[in-house]
Amino acid sequence: TAHAFAHILYKGLLLMGAGAVIHATGRAKMTELGGIANRMRGVLALYMIGAVSISSVPLFSGFVSKEVAVYAAALDERTLVVLLLKVASVGTFLHTGLKLPFGTWFGHDGPGPTANGNHRIDVGPVPRSMYVAMAISAALNVAIGVYPRLLFDLLPYAMDYDAYTLSKVVDKSQILIFTALAFWLLLNKLHADRTISVDTDVVYRRWTALLGRGFVGGPSATELVRVATAAPRRQSRATVARMFGVLMDRLPAKRGDNPPVYPTWALGAVLLAVMVVLLILTLRLP
Repeated sequence: TAHAFAHILYKGLLLMGAGAVIHATGRAKMTELGGIANRMRGVLALYMIGAVSISSVPLFSGFVSKEVAVYAAALDERTLVVLLLKVASVGTFLHTGLKLPFGTWFGHDGPGPTANGNHRIDVGPVPRSMYVAMAISAALNVAIGVYPRLLFDLLPYAMDYDAYTLSKVVDKSQILIFTALAFWLLLNKLHADRTISVDTDVVYRRWTALLGRGFVGGPSATELVRVATAAPRRQSRATVARMFGVLMDRLPAKRGDNPPVYPTWALGAVLLAVMVVLLILTLRLP
């Protein structure tokens, strides 16, 4: 429960930081970012509070909540679980605390200039509301890390746990320091790659690609679209063309363009609908 509560705070902060970068640059791929640290110092600083929190750095919320889980597994003599949790901690710090901020804000261009100038990435303004939201989450992560009782007193059971013993701090500090050292030594091998990471979507990616090439023996998907759009009636063709034009107007013209219109209303409407459904389901639960 403690970990779930803290996770909401620092993961939300991380997502807001990434969202601020997307909003300001119109780019979402690490391979297309870098060299913007000097122009997004506030966002970078707030993101790093979430990054050190999720990495279990002492004095931040993740150290309090994650070490509770490790300590509980140790008390229950689950050695393998303790080992896996520590390995996961290394991976989290390596990815979210080091690789992601380095590739996004620094990258091959270093900190970058303080103004846009002729730099390859234009950085627009970040709304004040974004800063306020990130600052609130960052303050809560720091408060829980400095004074764990703020979190422990909210838990369903009494907590008699001291997060800041010398052994816990030294153990975690060793893991973090050596992970950072490994990142520095292997920096050239840990850069972002231009690739597509597929999950379960590999299933429909494969069969739709085969369908598009006419693998099933009938007309391909491309041919079906061509036939459908070649309607005999001129009015139908005009309607299709008009609808297609409206759709294309809402898409970015090329990579790196400013964010298009659709994230501000279509995506927002979908997220709002999902939140309403989740709220209804939550209220109906016993």
